[in-house]
Amino acid sequence: MASTIDNIEETNMAFPKDIISITAEKKYDFMSNNYNVNGISSYVYAVTVFQERSDEDVVGTILVSADVATKKASMNNLIKMTAIVIALVVIAVIILGFIVVNTLTSAINEGVKNIELVSTGQLSVDIKDKFLKRKDELGAMNNSLAKLINELRRMIMKSIEQANVLQESAFH
Repeated sequence: MASTIDNIEETNMAFPKDIISITAEKKYDFMSNNYNVNGISSYVYAVTVFQERSDEDVVGTILVSADVATKKASMNNLIKMTAIVIALVVIAVIILGFIVVNTLTSAINEGVKNIELVSTGQLSVDIKDKFLKRKDELGAMNNSLAKLINELRRMIMKSIEQANVLQESAFH
């Protein structure tokens, strides 16, 4: 609630004499976190209003008050909403983290499995497209492994062809 000395009758607010004394007569602003206004514990702020371009001529006082209980309830609601938002953000970050970790570990595990198969001599390994199409280091690793498999197959086929040529010439 806000009022001036001039419109105090319209607001039905008891304009405290001690605040008038502090603001209008002593020319200081007034602030309190627990002031009794109309029987209600309130936050109060009163400002001295001076004539334009003069620090001596007091025109009046502006008094603003808000009851403590309402403001504390508003603050508690704000704190609860902030806590809920923070909790939701934390949950979203955790879920996103699990998704990212799962995506990375599945690509790494697939790459390790394929490398182990190639190391045992199995060149019929089929690397899944979703791992070859990745644009990160794991995609580069899987593409390099695919190139290695193709190059090993090509070298083996070339060796077989040369062995066949040698066998035919030895036969003749």
